[in-house]
Amino acid sequence: LGQDRAKILGSSLLDVSLRRQGKDKSATDVLAARMQEAVAGKSPRFEWVCRGADNAEIHCDARLVALPSAESTQVLASLVDITDRKRLEAELIASNMLLERRVTEATRELRVREARLRAISDIIPVGLAAWREPEGPIVLANQGLSNILGISTEDAIGSSALALLSDPDAGQALMQEFRQRGAIRDREIKIRRSDGSEAWALLSLTRIDVDDDPMLLMA
Repeated sequence: LGQDRAKILGSSLLDVSLRRQGKDKSATDVLAARMQEAVAGKSPRFEWVCRGADNAEIHCDARLVALPSAESTQVLASLVDITDRKRLEAELIASNMLLERRVTEATRELRVREARLRAISDIIPVGLAAWREPEGPIVLANQGLSNILGISTEDAIGSSALALLSDPDAGQALMQEFRQRGAIRDREIKIRRSDGSEAWALLSLTRIDVDDDPMLLMA
């Protein structure tokens, strides 16, 4: 508490505590209830806020224990300063809230960007699919791709781009060549439609940056 021991002697716990504790509860009522628990043989443990010599709030881990006595009921109160811990907890909560807000904002911005790209790509009469490196699921598919493969854009998004090809081995070889050369232009390759039929297509593959978000674009 930052006070001389002699000055504290003779004071009650209420004398060195905030008048309102917890969620704006009367310190007198809270302490009386805890005292009753201690007298009943329990050892209540609770958070308590004292006031130091400089009026600073001191958060404490408090515990009450009834002491055996033939003459009167005595209760021993022990206080452990947890002010630093409470400050760190508050900082952690604030940091988590800030992080959650940033994630929410980033997610909203990503959805806006993807909606903008989808609107642009849907007017292009060429099948387009985009995904994040190295071989993540498709995050953007246009109506042109849907028309070619006979699937909805919703079904295309989340699937693997290589799964759209008829031969998985050819797809792996294509990606290996792309990693070596950095781009693929007008490569004839066989694709598989949703009804199981196959067709030849000209495929191009390149890297693009969408607001500093690197992606692979297949046309």
